Amino acid sequence: MATSSLSSFSVGFRGSEPSSPIFFFFLFHKAIGNELDVLHRLATASATGQLHGDIQLFLEKYHFLGLIYKHQLNAKDEVIFAALDARVKNLVKTYFLQHKGERDLFDELLELLNSTMKNEVTFTRELASLTGALQQLVTQNMAKEEKQVFPLIMENFSLEEQASLLWKFLSSMPTYVLAKVLSWLPTSISTSEYQDLNECLRKIVPEEMLLQQALFNWITTTNYDDSKLSSLSASDVTGTHPIDDILLWQIAIKKELNGLFEIAKSIYLSGDFTNLSAFHWKLQFVAQVCIFHSIGKDKVIFPALNGATSCPNQHAEVESRFNEFWNLIQSTGAVSTSSDEFRSKFCFCIDQIVETINRHFNTVEVQVLPLAREHFDVKKQRELMYKSLCLMPLNMIERVLPWLIGRLNDEEAKNFLNNMQLAGSISVFLMVKSSKGHILFSNFNLMCSFTKLFDSAPASDVGLVKLFCSWASKAANQGLCSSLSSSGCCSVKYCMKLEDLAQSNCASSFGLSRLFDTSLNSGLARCVEQPIDVIFQVHKAIRRDLEYLSMESGRISDGDETFLQQFIGRFCLLWGLYKAHSDAEDNIVYPALESREALQNLTHSYKHDHEQEDRMFGDISCVLTELSQIQGRFKSANVTTELSGSSSGFSAAFDGDCTRKFYELSAKIQVMLKSLRIMVDQHMFREEHELWPLFGSQFSVEEQHKIVGFILGTTGAETLQLMLQWVTFALTQDEQSKMMDTLKQVTKNTMFSDWLEDCAKGTAESKGFEFQGQSKQMLRPYKNDSTKAYLDLAFAGMRKPNKLQNLMTCHWNATQKRLPTKGEDFTENLEGRSPSFRDPEKEIFGCKHYKRNCKLRATCCGKLFTCSFCHDSVSDHSMERKASLEMMCMRCLNIQPIGPTCQTPTCNGFFMAKYYCNICKLFDDERNVYHCPFCNLCRVGKGLGIDYFHCMSCNCCLSIKILTHECKENCLESNCPACNEFLFTSSTPVRGLPCGHYIHSSCFEANPYPCLSCSQSAGEKKSYKSKLIIYFIYLFFFLMTIDLNMFGSLMKHWI
Repeated sequence: MATSSLSSFSVGFRGSEPSSPIFFFFLFHKAIGNELDVLHRLATASATGQLHGDIQLFLEKYHFLGLIYKHQLNAKDEVIFAALDARVKNLVKTYFLQHKGERDLFDELLELLNSTMKNEVTFTRELASLTGALQQLVTQNMAKEEKQVFPLIMENFSLEEQASLLWKFLSSMPTYVLAKVLSWLPTSISTSEYQDLNECLRKIVPEEMLLQQALFNWITTTNYDDSKLSSLSASDVTGTHPIDDILLWQIAIKKELNGLFEIAKSIYLSGDFTNLSAFHWKLQFVAQVCIFHSIGKDKVIFPALNGATSCPNQHAEVESRFNEFWNLIQSTGAVSTSSDEFRSKFCFCIDQIVETINRHFNTVEVQVLPLAREHFDVKKQRELMYKSLCLMPLNMIERVLPWLIGRLNDEEAKNFLNNMQLAGSISVFLMVKSSKGHILFSNFNLMCSFTKLFDSAPASDVGLVKLFCSWASKAANQGLCSSLSSSGCCSVKYCMKLEDLAQSNCASSFGLSRLFDTSLNSGLARCVEQPIDVIFQVHKAIRRDLEYLSMESGRISDGDETFLQQFIGRFCLLWGLYKAHSDAEDNIVYPALESREALQNLTHSYKHDHEQEDRMFGDISCVLTELSQIQGRFKSANVTTELSGSSSGFSAAFDGDCTRKFYELSAKIQVMLKSLRIMVDQHMFREEHELWPLFGSQFSVEEQHKIVGFILGTTGAETLQLMLQWVTFALTQDEQSKMMDTLKQVTKNTMFSDWLEDCAKGTAESKGFEFQGQSKQMLRPYKNDSTKAYLDLAFAGMRKPNKLQNLMTCHWNATQKRLPTKGEDFTENLEGRSPSFRDPEKEIFGCKHYKRNCKLRATCCGKLFTCSFCHDSVSDHSMERKASLEMMCMRCLNIQPIGPTCQTPTCNGFFMAKYYCNICKLFDDERNVYHCPFCNLCRVGKGLGIDYFHCMSCNCCLSIKILTHECKENCLESNCPACNEFLFTSSTPVRGLPCGHYIHSSCFEANPYPCLSCSQSAGEKKSYKSKLIIYFIYLFFFLMTIDLNMFGSLMKHWI
């Protein structure tokens, strides 16, 4: 599936003319996808017993794929993303973190392969699960690059620049890795794609005959193996040891470093920084030569000696010394170079480098070389030296060879080239540098004897060694400056990140690597508490549930139906809440970051992550549904065997195909959940290390409060209640307290605290947070269409209705008793223990106010009424609906605790209404109703984040269509100046006046001119005229509280 997606994308890409060199990456990705698929199939076959014997084939595939993939990641970071970062900002760090996650997963797989659990039963299962996760992660990440990165390259770079980038990418890989890549690619693509590959490479590879010859020889040479180099062994014995060429490298390195350190002292201690950039470039180059030389011995020479030396530890010490020195000179902008402390550290670092290198080189000369001369013949010595040279990338070899030859005398240069040519079985004339820079021909007879062997030499090595000899003789009389020029065909920007060099065996972009490390450190060092922390604390709950699902998925194969249903319930809970969290990030958090000019393009990659993860959740849901259906068929067959007792009982209940299908799906779900866990965990890791710290530096506390408030204002009460319980369950007591303090601060003047208290009352009897049995309605993720995160959110207190108004109207309410009507005969039974009908003919239960199937028992008088309005119309007091504890089902007439369904067995779970609010004790069977946790009231609408949101500044629910509006603090928390009705709970349309006061529309029509509050004319302020005449914002929300006595109309929020 992964391969086809890549292929389809690349096919669409090919339709564009002219064809871009970037198409090479699509072919490369497809080949990697194929290799990952083979790797996973081998692991799966091993887990199911289809692969007998050891896993040697798997190991070979893994090491080959790991070698290629890690080096192509390094080359992308050093070349592709470095170039893209110069033109498209805020893209590199995200992919650096992503690539780090991929490398970590490869390393985790290697640790498993090297572990002692190979003989354990769980080893093959874990191997299949981990390779499946690796395949899913790498495939998704490559698809994301194809969707975001490659289009940006084609948009921002010309075809010539793209070709140059691709060549720098290829030439940044170690030479032996590049040879393997180009010889492997044709075997992993179709014939037509092979032609495309050749066309791409013709555009990419510079027009240098020897270079093209070497590379295209690799393409036609499948299964390139650098371990099968053939060499001369009889007539090539000259009495010297080719392994002694190591001394030539060491002498040149020490001489160059000593000269550079003298220059460094004159620059930094004198304070003359005129030639600082040139010095840095030379120092970086020589440091790379030193490191690559050490890597060659570490990877080639020492393993051949079976670890008979301790030099690798000294190599790590050399790298550490160079890093310390580089960090010191890079800190000169913040530290005075004239201070005694800096001078002391500067000289100390130089002395440490010189001492370490001298000690290291001396050990090689005294311990390593004698062993090599003793154990290896001349042929083997040449082969080892040639292999160590091929660990360098082409762009490094092009500079290193002329640099080295330029520091040797004629005899040393002749022997060096002679050994290199013989190691590659090359029959070409020997080229050496004369004192005047001319090319000389050595023994003509020897040259002719080499020519006879030309046809028998491997073509891939022939072109390569000829190329090396050509580079070695080029610009030999210009010394180091020429070798450092950027005019060569393989030129790239050098770096100094030595531990990265040691890992990648190629030059890395030091600046970008340091940027990457800085981003990690800044994320880890973020310790200052900030309001936005409550958003990222959700990550703890997500990680906890993903770990549980991944670990417990192995129990599905036991066939326990109860466990499977609980497992599916917890998965659905996680999916719904994760969707709510990711929607909040996509619609609010990410746009807030993108609104800062310095942070543009930062979050696009994370949105792609959410899309991929949502598809992954959907795929897992389909598999779980299929498993549940198989369990259902088993249950319907009335099989008495206990599924959880043994797998044999489960197998006996089904035919072979069904049983095999169940176990295949059980194994598949383990791989999918592990993949999901790794994908989501790495996504959240990148957010925490890249995005989270930015809020502290880019947003004030007040701005963070607004962002958090906007997220809360677009989250439904059911989802918010479930989210809070779910998150707090994963936090420590201290973290819970801090999170709740932040939420209360954000919503300090709303009814949020009252809502929390009401929620606590409803769950007081709960012993703990339950993960199963949650209703689908509560799990529904709310989707809002907002693309802006900026509302001028402020908070103000909720003012209650005027008590004086209630006192003035209570007598009127008591006198408004209406006569009994059909279906609502309150005189027949004072307790009201009889059904009432909204439509007597159709026998639809309810009253004229609500359609519902129950009556409420008023706590004030103990009587039964269909709703609070029915109570208030015949009573001299008001009913407190929220205090109601009992209800009567109008089907069975039984009085019982209030709830969404009838508890009488004969009613069989009869629903009292489609909507039930446990806080407001509200039932409604015909309208869309939602509870706003900030108004702490039920309102008509689909819900917060769907068609409404709660504005914390206006402190009321507004239409989602007017996310950006001019806020008026507590705009509706006042009485109508005409009728004295509290506007916040009024069902009559409201309009705003130029003076800032609000009035019922009907009251304004009766008195359209002066404001009854301040006596200011409605037309005096011309700046508000157009707004008053043209623009009204219709809120369309209905209030269902004790003050609602009719089907509401709409409210207008004036801007």
